[in-house]
Amino acid sequence: MQNVRSNIVPPEFAGLTKKQKSFVRKLTWEILKSEAQFIVVVPWVIGCLGALLGIFAGVFLCRVAFHGHLLRCVVICAAAGAGIGAWIGWMWLERECQSHFKDIIRENENKISRIV
Repeated sequence: MQNVRSNIVPPEFAGLTKKQKSFVRKLTWEILKSEAQFIVVVPWVIGCLGALLGIFAGVFLCRVAFHGHLLRCVVICAAAGAGIGAWIGWMWLERECQSHFKDIIRENENKISRIV
């Protein structure tokens, strides 16, 4: 009769529970933050560029379509641009982390299996 472990950790990130995924993301973030500091900066820069593009789009829309509503156009477009920039930065960060998930899962299998 074989000795079967009940807490077998699947090698794929998608097969983990919600708490296990959170733990793996946290470990990956800490490892990437120590290995490459630019990881922290890139999403912030992308969000700021989105906000700047939003401000320019707001000024352009005010000049072309909505005369006299400069502040309203700039605020709405800057918020939308920052949101889109933050979303793009988040997606970039997620893609960057996914390449490290398998290694993190393999290296920390015992810790991950203890998380219920």
